[in-house]
Amino acid sequence: MISLIASGVGLVGSLLGGLGARKKAKKANSMLDDRQRSLDDWYRKEMNTDFLDTDVAKSTLSFIGNKNKKAENAMRNSAIKRSTTAEERVAMASALNQNYADSVSRLAGMGTSRKNQLQGTYMNESNKLANMKYQNQINSASTTGELGEMVGNVVNQISMLDGHGVFKKRDKSNNEEA
Repeated sequence: MISLIASGVGLVGSLLGGLGARKKAKKANSMLDDRQRSLDDWYRKEMNTDFLDTDVAKSTLSFIGNKNKKAENAMRNSAIKRSTTAEERVAMASALNQNYADSVSRLAGMGTSRKNQLQGTYMNESNKLANMKYQNQINSASTTGELGEMVGNVVNQISMLDGHGVFKKRDKSNNEEA
Protein backbone atom coordinates (compact mmCIF):
# COMPACT_ATOMS: atom_id res chain seq x y z
CA MET A 1 0.00 0.00 0.00
CA ILE A 2 2.87 2.36 0.79
CA SER A 3 4.32 1.83 -2.68
CA LEU A 4 0.94 2.79 -4.20
CA ILE A 5 0.86 6.01 -2.18
CA ALA A 6 4.47 6.75 -3.08
CA SER A 7 3.73 6.11 -6.74
CA GLY A 8 0.69 8.38 -6.59
CA VAL A 9 2.69 11.15 -4.96
CA GLY A 10 5.41 10.67 -7.57
CA LEU A 11 2.84 10.87 -10.36
CA VAL A 12 1.32 14.08 -8.98
CA GLY A 13 4.79 15.57 -8.56
CA SER A 14 5.71 14.60 -12.10
CA LEU A 15 2.49 16.08 -13.47
CA LEU A 16 3.10 19.36 -11.67
CA GLY A 17 6.75 19.38 -12.72
CA GLY A 18 5.81 18.62 -16.32
CA LEU A 19 3.23 21.41 -16.39
CA GLY A 20 5.76 23.83 -14.88
CA ALA A 21 8.41 22.81 -17.40
CA ARG A 22 5.99 23.32 -20.29
CA LYS A 23 5.04 26.75 -18.99
CA LYS A 24 8.71 27.72 -18.73
CA ALA A 25 9.42 26.37 -22.22
CA LYS A 26 6.50 28.35 -23.62
CA LYS A 27 7.79 31.52 -21.95
CA ALA A 28 11.31 30.85 -23.24
CA ASN A 29 9.98 30.34 -26.77
CA SER A 30 8.03 33.58 -26.51
CA MET A 31 11.21 35.41 -25.45
CA LEU A 32 13.11 33.83 -28.35
CA ASP A 33 10.35 34.88 -30.77
CA ASP A 34 10.61 38.46 -29.46
CA ARG A 35 14.37 38.37 -29.94
CA GLN A 36 13.95 37.07 -33.50
CA ARG A 37 11.50 39.91 -34.31
CA SER A 38 13.96 42.43 -32.90
CA LEU A 39 16.77 40.88 -34.93
CA ASP A 40 14.62 40.95 -38.09
CA ASP A 41 13.81 44.64 -37.54
CA TRP A 42 17.49 45.48 -37.02
CA TYR A 43 18.47 43.56 -40.14
CA ARG A 44 15.83 45.25 -42.35
CA LYS A 45 16.86 48.70 -41.08
CA GLU A 46 20.56 48.10 -41.60
CA MET A 47 20.18 46.47 -45.02
CA ASN A 48 18.02 49.37 -46.23
CA THR A 49 20.54 51.97 -45.09
CA ASP A 50 22.91 53.13 -47.81
CA PHE A 51 26.44 52.87 -46.47
CA LEU A 52 27.26 56.34 -47.82
CA ASP A 53 24.49 57.67 -45.52
CA THR A 54 26.08 56.23 -42.38
CA ASP A 55 28.00 58.44 -39.95
CA VAL A 56 31.25 56.64 -40.73
CA ALA A 57 30.93 57.20 -44.48
CA LYS A 58 29.79 60.82 -44.08
CA SER A 59 32.74 61.53 -41.82
CA THR A 60 35.13 59.86 -44.25
CA LEU A 61 33.69 61.77 -47.23
CA SER A 62 33.99 65.02 -45.31
CA PHE A 63 37.61 64.22 -44.40
CA ILE A 64 38.47 63.33 -48.01
CA GLY A 65 36.69 66.44 -49.31
CA ASN A 66 38.59 68.70 -46.90
CA LYS A 67 41.89 67.02 -47.75
CA ASN A 68 41.13 67.42 -51.44
CA LYS A 69 40.36 71.15 -51.00
CA LYS A 70 43.63 71.70 -49.12
CA ALA A 71 45.53 69.86 -51.85
CA GLU A 72 43.74 71.93 -54.50
CA ASN A 73 44.63 75.21 -52.71
CA ALA A 74 48.24 74.08 -52.37
CA MET A 75 48.27 73.17 -56.06
CA ARG A 76 46.90 76.62 -57.03
CA ASN A 77 49.48 78.41 -54.89
CA SER A 78 52.23 76.29 -56.40
CA ALA A 79 50.88 76.88 -59.90
CA ILE A 80 50.85 80.65 -59.36
CA LYS A 81 54.42 80.62 -58.05
CA ARG A 82 55.66 78.49 -60.94
CA SER A 83 53.56 80.24 -63.60
CA THR A 84 52.04 76.98 -64.89
CA THR A 85 49.88 76.87 -67.97
CA ALA A 86 46.13 76.36 -67.91
CA GLU A 87 46.60 72.84 -69.26
CA GLU A 88 48.92 71.95 -66.39
CA ARG A 89 46.43 73.31 -63.85
CA VAL A 90 43.62 71.30 -65.45
CA ALA A 91 45.76 68.16 -65.36
CA MET A 92 46.54 68.69 -61.64
CA ALA A 93 42.85 69.33 -60.83
CA SER A 94 41.93 66.23 -62.81
CA ALA A 95 44.36 64.15 -60.75
CA LEU A 96 42.82 65.49 -57.51
CA ASN A 97 39.32 64.72 -58.77
CA GLN A 98 40.39 61.22 -59.75
CA ASN A 99 41.77 60.69 -56.25
CA TYR A 100 38.43 61.80 -54.77
CA ALA A 101 36.48 59.50 -57.14
CA ASP A 102 38.73 56.56 -56.22
CA SER A 103 38.14 57.22 -52.52
CA VAL A 104 34.36 57.31 -53.00
CA SER A 105 34.61 54.08 -55.00
CA ARG A 106 36.49 52.43 -52.15
CA LEU A 107 33.80 53.62 -49.74
CA ALA A 108 31.12 52.05 -51.92
CA GLY A 109 33.10 48.80 -51.84
CA MET A 110 33.18 49.05 -48.06
CA GLY A 111 29.37 49.32 -48.18
CA THR A 112 29.18 46.00 -50.01
CA SER A 113 31.52 44.43 -47.48
CA ARG A 114 29.39 45.84 -44.65
CA LYS A 115 26.22 44.32 -46.13
CA ASN A 116 27.96 40.93 -46.37
CA GLN A 117 28.98 41.22 -42.71
CA LEU A 118 25.41 42.15 -41.75
CA GLN A 119 24.07 39.10 -43.56
CA GLY A 120 26.58 36.86 -41.82
CA THR A 121 25.77 38.33 -38.40
CA TYR A 122 22.05 38.01 -39.05
CA MET A 123 22.33 34.38 -40.15
CA ASN A 124 24.53 33.46 -37.17
CA GLU A 125 22.17 35.08 -34.67
CA SER A 126 19.09 33.58 -36.35
CA ASN A 127 20.68 30.13 -36.26
CA LYS A 128 21.50 30.53 -32.56
CA LEU A 129 17.89 31.44 -31.82
CA ALA A 130 16.59 28.53 -33.91
CA ASN A 131 18.91 26.14 -32.07
CA MET A 132 17.67 27.43 -28.71
CA LYS A 133 14.04 26.91 -29.79
CA TYR A 134 14.89 23.42 -31.02
CA GLN A 135 16.56 22.62 -27.69
CA ASN A 136 13.43 23.84 -25.87
CA GLN A 137 11.30 21.49 -28.00
CA ILE A 138 13.62 18.57 -27.26
CA ASN A 139 13.51 19.33 -23.53
CA SER A 140 9.72 19.61 -23.63
CA ALA A 141 9.42 16.29 -25.48
CA SER A 142 11.79 14.70 -22.98
CA THR A 143 9.68 15.96 -20.07
CA THR A 144 6.54 14.59 -21.72
CA GLY A 145 8.25 11.23 -22.26
CA GLU A 146 9.38 11.07 -18.64
CA LEU A 147 5.86 11.89 -17.52
CA GLY A 148 4.46 9.07 -19.67
CA GLU A 149 7.03 6.71 -18.19
CA MET A 150 5.99 7.71 -14.66
CA VAL A 151 2.33 7.04 -15.47
CA GLY A 152 3.33 3.65 -16.86
CA ASN A 153 5.27 2.85 -13.69
CA VAL A 154 2.31 3.78 -11.50
CA VAL A 155 -0.02 1.58 -13.57
CA ASN A 156 2.48 -1.27 -13.24
CA GLN A 157 2.64 -0.76 -9.46
CA ILE A 158 -1.15 -0.80 -9.22
CA SER A 159 -1.34 -3.98 -11.32
CA MET A 160 1.30 -5.65 -9.17
CA LEU A 161 -0.47 -4.67 -5.96
CA ASP A 162 -3.77 -5.87 -7.38
CA GLY A 163 -2.13 -9.17 -8.26
CA HIS A 164 -1.08 -9.51 -4.62
CA GLY A 165 -4.68 -8.95 -3.56
CA VAL A 166 -4.19 -5.54 -1.96
CA PHE A 167 -7.42 -4.21 -3.47
CA LYS A 168 -9.65 -7.22 -2.60
CA LYS A 169 -12.27 -6.69 0.08
CA ARG A 170 -11.49 -8.53 3.24
CA ASP A 171 -14.09 -10.44 5.05
CA LYS A 172 -14.74 -8.89 8.49
CA SER A 173 -15.11 -12.30 10.05
CA ASN A 174 -11.62 -13.30 8.89
CA ASN A 175 -10.16 -10.17 10.40
CA GLU A 176 -11.86 -10.70 13.73
CA GLU A 177 -10.52 -14.26 14.06
CA ALA A 178 -6.99 -13.20 13.40
